[in-house]
Amino acid sequence: MLTDEADIAAWQNEGLPADRISTENATILTSCERWPLMVDPQLQGIKWIKTKYGEDLRVTRIGQKGYLDTIERALTAGEVVLIENLEES
Repeated sequence: MLTDEADIAAWQNEGLPADRISTENATILTSCERWPLMVDPQLQGIKWIKTKYGEDLRVTRIGQKGYLDTIERALTAGEVVLIENLEES
């Protein structure tokens, strides 16, 4: 199993909805070895990620002034990066 009841309870305390799909998605997100892509039309996952990682999370948007520097510094420091509002290209 990729997760346990303690992880699920912690996620729900951080604001993750209690439904099975949200739990499965959080399990995938926290277990993947490469960067995940979240399609989150209801913004529930983004809210949870921001609560889960708090001050350790670096949030940026493509095209935002200094976004490449933000990404580079965060990756160099081993921090989590959330790139919001990616457009389909």
